[in-house]
Amino acid sequence: MIKSGKLSALEYEKNFSDIHPPFYTGDAAAIEANRCLFCYDAPCIKACPTSINVPKFIKQISTNNIQGSAKTIFDSNIMGAACAKVCPVEKLCEGACVYNLMEEEPISIAKLQRFSTEKAITQKWPLYTRKPNIGKKIAVVGAGPAGLACAHALALEGLEIDIYEKEAEGGGLMTYGVAAYKVSPEICKDEVDWILSIGGIKVHYNQELGKDISLDELKSKYDAVF
Repeated sequence: MIKSGKLSALEYEKNFSDIHPPFYTGDAAAIEANRCLFCYDAPCIKACPTSINVPKFIKQISTNNIQGSAKTIFDSNIMGAACAKVCPVEKLCEGACVYNLMEEEPISIAKLQRFSTEKAITQKWPLYTRKPNIGKKIAVVGAGPAGLACAHALALEGLEIDIYEKEAEGGGLMTYGVAAYKVSPEICKDEVDWILSIGGIKVHYNQELGKDISLDELKSKYDAVF
């Protein structure tokens, strides 16, 4: 029963917990990965909006190279962990799996992707090394998927990045626009923290373009603005 317009903590946990809890242990992931046919002209890659090399990361899981698998995913999509939960895979990569033509269950690509990426984030694997500072500073407007991906890529090359985010937390649509039962704010925060852990990136929260800062101001202070 809802009292005073609010759910109890227990009711909230029951109704808004992860709709798809973690599926695989290492052994189960390896078994599922070994079902993959590792197609040369893989239709799953073509169906992925971020062009993740699906057969490669699945092959790496099958050989117990989980770190390599996670890096293959993040190289194409730095927010690959959250995307593994919210992406409509039945219409994309899994929908394109050749097993569908054989009237068999397609490879559980999203579950395998989640297996690798969650391990990387929860265990804080340092999959990337930042190059030495080259003395350039970039302003990035927004700490959503585009801003974070840009900041991470530029920081890797030795640039210093200042992100200006109007909200109190990063993640953009993942944090504020996706239902909590699909991807919780806590999971989004862990992913954002992992992305920022490379170093060279500073986020200024509660800073809205056109209100707290102006584009002309950013252009005058930085070498480039994204």
